[in-house]
Amino acid sequence: MQVFRLMGMPDKMIAFNELPPELLVDVDMSDESRMPRHWREFIGMMEKQIRIPPDKDPLTGTVRQYQPIVQKAPFTFVIDREVNKDKERWQEIESYVRRTAPKDFRLLDKLEDMALPMAADAHTELTLEPEEVKIIPLSTNLPTQDPLVATVSVEALPAVTGATTSTAPVTPQAGSQSDLFCVECQRDFSSKPALRMHRMKKHTEVKV
Repeated sequence: MQVFRLMGMPDKMIAFNELPPELLVDVDMSDESRMPRHWREFIGMMEKQIRIPPDKDPLTGTVRQYQPIVQKAPFTFVIDREVNKDKERWQEIESYVRRTAPKDFRLLDKLEDMALPMAADAHTELTLEPEEVKIIPLSTNLPTQDPLVATVSVEALPAVTGATTSTAPVTPQAGSQSDLFCVECQRDFSSKPALRMHRMKKHTEVKV
């Protein structure tokens, strides 16, 4: 489970049972070790890696690489929708959630509206309880291709007027027969003489 802290006045909390790792890359994380114990247990212990960029020795020209610093704590993921990168990432998360949440789970038009304030205002103490936080379930068996593309690929194409894809005889609708069609036999003929001979032999009662 990942718990998100949406920055505001006051901050809000919302959680997801399993977002893919690629949606969490470069999202800021907040150490919530100072929160009450039941909150720390709800958030759970997570690892945060701080990448140290390589540098180049000006004397030798050697590029030095550094191992990332790993911290472990009850981290929440922080989204500040006033920051462009966070706003774009939240839109990606919202799009993913709408594709993968169960159909019987009601989502609001704006996902952030499902997050609950941690307090009455930014200046009062924490009043929200962990059991009140909305946890959005997500499917773990995801399709391998974009659902929109899949929908288009399996959608039946509309029939083309006047086109026939089967070689079996087709019963025409009233008023749609060609000049080479025998209504009585439900057959097409290759030419008018062929149709005339057919009628003379098989339908002598029909005057041609």
